[in-house]
Amino acid sequence: MDLIIISWIFNIGYLFQHVGTILQIGRIEKRKNTDGVSIDTQILFLVGAIARCLWINDTVLKNFKITYIELFLALTTLCYTLFICVLKHNKHRSILKVLFGSRVPFLFRWYFLLLVTGILSYIYYPGKDDKVIWDIQMFVSLNIYTEAAGLIPQIFSFNYEKDSRSFSSFYLIFLAVSRKFRLVFWIKLYMQTHDFEFLIIADALHVLVFIAFVYFYYSNFDNVLLPTNNPESKKAKEKLSE
Repeated sequence: MDLIIISWIFNIGYLFQHVGTILQIGRIEKRKNTDGVSIDTQILFLVGAIARCLWINDTVLKNFKITYIELFLALTTLCYTLFICVLKHNKHRSILKVLFGSRVPFLFRWYFLLLVTGILSYIYYPGKDDKVIWDIQMFVSLNIYTEAAGLIPQIFSFNYEKDSRSFSSFYLIFLAVSRKFRLVFWIKLYMQTHDFEFLIIADALHVLVFIAFVYFYYSNFDNVLLPTNNPESKKAKEKLSE
């Protein structure tokens, strides 16, 4: 019974996140503007969802229909978010420039963070066995680590764009509830197995990053570049739109 409750806590936590993502999609579609929305964050979240699809079949979560509903929502909402950010509302920039351009510092790009989280996932994962070279549980760590690192590029985008109005405040609320559920999930699982220390630490760090995310969201909400005849201001605005 405890395992069933824990499994539901896990899935419900992610469902809250997906509701937030759907509301965020609605916000973007309404404004027809993706400024301030980090592509790197969405890619890392999608990698986490794909990793979850891979490791879920090695757990009791595969026995619950809600698990597959959650995974379907995760993949569809994240893929659609990337579609509208990369193609639908970003036609003035090439796909390669969006995915690999220099707009964001290298340390905050999705490919660098994915490399770091991939290495950490290989070293620190549940039930680690030094005798094996590969274990499907590495995807559990990859799932959690990519999501923990995923908000870092978004925080940078807030400060770079100086405008967070493309984000829905409801997205923050649902994301916060989701993180609370996930922390409860790992703590309850730890109480039963005395494992997953690194995953708990990663999610705890994720909460701290989320707090910073909320802070920069509100601090940049009213910072909007107003029209001006000043050449310097025009150059600054053009730079931000590159």
